[in-house]
Amino acid sequence: MMSVMCPSSTCSSQHCNLSLLIGTLIFSFLSASAQRGPGGVGNNDGSSNLIYWIDANRQTDVVGVNLTQISDLSGNNVQHAILGNPTVAENFVNQRTAISFNGIDQQILTDIFINAASYPNLTVCAVYRPNIVYAGSVWGDYQSGWEGRYITDNAFNPPRTSNFVGPGFDPVDATHPSTVVPGLFSVENWVISSVVFREDVINGTEVRVNGQLERTFTSNHNPGAFNLFTIGAGGSPNAVFPFWFNGYIAEIIVFNEALDELDLPIIENYLSAKYDIALTSNDLYAGDVSGFDYDVAGIGRIDASTVRLVTQGTGIVSIEATSIDVNEFLFWGHNNDGLSAMETSDIPDGVEARSSRVWFTSEVNSEGDAVDIGNLNIAFQLSNLGSITVSDLVLLIDSDQDGLFSDETPITGAYDLSNNNYQFQNVTSISNGSHFTFGSSNISETPLPVSLLNFKVSIVNADILEFAWTTASELNNDYFEILESKDAFNWQPIIETSATGTSNELNTYVVQYDDRHHNGRTYYKLRQVDFDDTSTDLKIEKVDRDRSDEVALFPNPASSFITIQGDEFDHVEIYDSQMRLIKTTTQDIVQVNDLLEGMYLVYIYFADKILVRKISIQSD
Repeated sequence: MMSVMCPSSTCSSQHCNLSLLIGTLIFSFLSASAQRGPGGVGNNDGSSNLIYWIDANRQTDVVGVNLTQISDLSGNNVQHAILGNPTVAENFVNQRTAISFNGIDQQILTDIFINAASYPNLTVCAVYRPNIVYAGSVWGDYQSGWEGRYITDNAFNPPRTSNFVGPGFDPVDATHPSTVVPGLFSVENWVISSVVFREDVINGTEVRVNGQLERTFTSNHNPGAFNLFTIGAGGSPNAVFPFWFNGYIAEIIVFNEALDELDLPIIENYLSAKYDIALTSNDLYAGDVSGFDYDVAGIGRIDASTVRLVTQGTGIVSIEATSIDVNEFLFWGHNNDGLSAMETSDIPDGVEARSSRVWFTSEVNSEGDAVDIGNLNIAFQLSNLGSITVSDLVLLIDSDQDGLFSDETPITGAYDLSNNNYQFQNVTSISNGSHFTFGSSNISETPLPVSLLNFKVSIVNADILEFAWTTASELNNDYFEILESKDAFNWQPIIETSATGTSNELNTYVVQYDDRHHNGRTYYKLRQVDFDDTSTDLKIEKVDRDRSDEVALFPNPASSFITIQGDEFDHVEIYDSQMRLIKTTTQDIVQVNDLLEGMYLVYIYFADKILVRKISIQSD
């Protein structure tokens, strides 16, 4: 049964019953409207127009560095066949993961169609980085007759024969190529492209690059069945020209509708913040410049009918506006700190602890000027945070934007909407540039959950990390776990240590861990587990390791041979400036006098990582 805490300490039974009814209606509305897709557009349960979604940071399986499995996040259970062993590059784009395709024989083949017969209207958003000028196709469904939908570079070959081809170019007529779409294949630069197909609508199909509309054309595809949707190529390997992609792909999102001028910028701002890719148009979220680039979502209104009043996105916060005027938008994102209420220094009177996770808001119009949307209903989904008494929850807003919560007045009166959803209604103090978080006014009743005073991860030496944390109190606490992750989504337990049980005294824990196999950024999570196996995640810390100097390659420039010195590696691949594989070896001394003069990339493969070095080959 759902429980709703009446904001007043004394109320009539009739009033409480009314509050219960209101809470039930609110939760039903939020469940239906607060969408969980990228940026809060579409749902991730298969119930919306979001038909396909992959993210290299989430639900991937890797053996060594080879991608072996990736899951569809749309809720439609799209299946994949991974061909040619594309590899995973961790911490590659804004400390996030990407998938590397060699431009030779690697792709991800799905079991869905994106042809005009299945979906006359279609939107495909992609985040990628081409390695070379003629990088091939990021995605596509080409099979034969050049009538598939795909995005390819302007070196399409054989010659363009019709306007049936994909949006990498727009043919002038039946036999002549078009001009290049600006920025679509910017070498060694990350790109957000959005292609919106409106089949048979004159100039209705759009190509957007980093939020900017760059090309329109008439999409007039043959409605026949084409090939399965492919990532990392324009078609399947049994097509005449699969157009293998040479570069990196981080995220692909597909809707079976033509997204409008509200939803498309919301997704583009979500991707821009996540991957630190500047938008040249419709850059509406400012929190990404200060590190609040996680789980960005947005609402807004374009005109009388194009409006989104409530959404949630990939995070735990959903926001509903009671009304939004035309040309008003609200975006929010967080700093990815731990959810648990453990901050006890920057808190106002009446609050005993607050969450370390803080959210940033942008409340602007399309020109980026500040606006006032008005009253907001802000809800938090607080699963895995232990027992919560709703009257103890507080909302903290840095309304004067001085960087402090301690000088603010806590907002109380939250509603329990069931399923661990708690909402603060008619909030008026959010404005453009505000920060907000939640906390507890009584950590003995609502500790959120173990009263953790601190959690610190320290680098002891090149191989050893030290974890230290202190609790002020514990209740039925069986043990602690420490988990690690490269993406802050997928976690693996690495340490387990016994806890005190029940205690009202300070307890300090110190453990060490051999992390010599990690490079770049790694996240560490402290988890508390009760005797009844109930677990609560307490805090996340991150560690940056730079092991780039642990492998030496010399001489450089070289003419006869190179020596690779350092940690034991699996094998080495040498590529020329066009990313063509020239040589493969397992030896630490590599003969190079058979190579032409020029710059080469040396890929050094380890069990859990890849290091890349540049080397110059010169003649004797």
